Amino acid sequence: MFFYLCDGKVKDCNKKSCYKNGGECRHTSNAKNRKKEPNTQMVEVGEDTWEMDQKGMSELIEEMWRERC
Repeated sequence: MFFYLCDGKVKDCNKKSCYKNGGECRHTSNAKNRKKEPNTQMVEVGEDTWEMDQKGMSELIEEMWRERC
C-alpha cells in the first residue's frame, strides 16, 4: 500500500489524529489528497511505501536508532 503526505482535506477522515489538529497523522492512502511538496522520497517500510519529507525521514531514522540501542 502507498501512503502519501496528506493535504489534510480527506473527506471521510475524522481528523482526530490529524497533524492539522495537533496529532501525529501526516499520511493518506488517497492519492487525490496528496500534498504536493518538493524534495520528498518514497520509502519502503515493510510491505508499505511511504512518502517522506525531511521531517519524516529524520523521525524514522531517530526511531530506528532508538530501537537499536
